[in-house]
Amino acid sequence: MTENRAKKWTLLHIRMSRQYRPENPELPTLDPWQNRTKPPAEQFIFERNPFFHRIDENGRQLPYVDQIVMNVSSSAIISAKTGAGESDLQSMGID
Repeated sequence: MTENRAKKWTLLHIRMSRQYRPENPELPTLDPWQNRTKPPAEQFIFERNPFFHRIDENGRQLPYVDQIVMNVSSSAIISAKTGAGESDLQSMGID
């Protein structure tokens, strides 16, 4: 528990079982990609889930993309990076 900075085992369980936050790379998921990076990190790697349950109209399993690499930037430079064409994806609003 000290390794994960949790005061109680119940709080650790809640944190490690969150489906929509990348806190536990070992958590099974039904999402198209699985997080492979334990936070805190400046770069998160998501790999294609081989057990994802959807297929396209030709019977090919989705998603097509094998890996997504997301770099976390400070909010102060997001607008500058976007303006310079260094951004492919923005998951929060640009002010």
